Amino acid sequence: MEDNKRILGLDLSRCAAISLVLGAHYCGPLHDLGFFGVELFFALSGYLIGGILIRMFFQECPPDLAGVFNFWQRRWWRTVPNYILFFLLMLLFH
Repeated sequence: MEDNKRILGLDLSRCAAISLVLGAHYCGPLHDLGFFGVELFFALSGYLIGGILIRMFFQECPPDLAGVFNFWQRRWWRTVPNYILFFLLMLLFH
C-alpha cells in the first residue's frame, strides 16, 4: 500500500512547472520559460519515481523484479488513457 502523504514543497514545485509550461504556450514573452517548466517537471518525476522504486527495493528481501514490473504497469495504465484522449483531441482540433 502506498503512502499518501503529500509534501507541500513538491506540490508547489509541480504547480510552478505547470504554470511555466502554460505560460509558455499562452504568453509569447514567456516562451523561453517553458523549457524550465519541462525540466523541473522531469526532475520532480525522477525524484518521486526513484524514491518509490528505492523504497520498494528496501522493503523486499530479496528485491523482486515482479514488483518493479507491477509498479511500471500501474504507471503506464494511469498515463495511457490521458495520452490517448489528448492525442484524439489534438487530431480533432488541429
